[in-house]
Amino acid sequence: MKDAAVINSSDGLNALIDETNQIVKILSSIILTSKQNQRDQKF
Repeated sequence: MKDAAVINSSDGLNALIDETNQIVKILSSIILTSKQNQRDQKF
């Protein structure tokens, strides 16, 4: 039974990592976009 628990928790961890990666991608694209907008406004 221990093995099943390990597999389940690693699946949950992988899902969490995937979600975190998605959030990081979204945040970095937002940051890049806002930096680009600031540059455009200066000129």
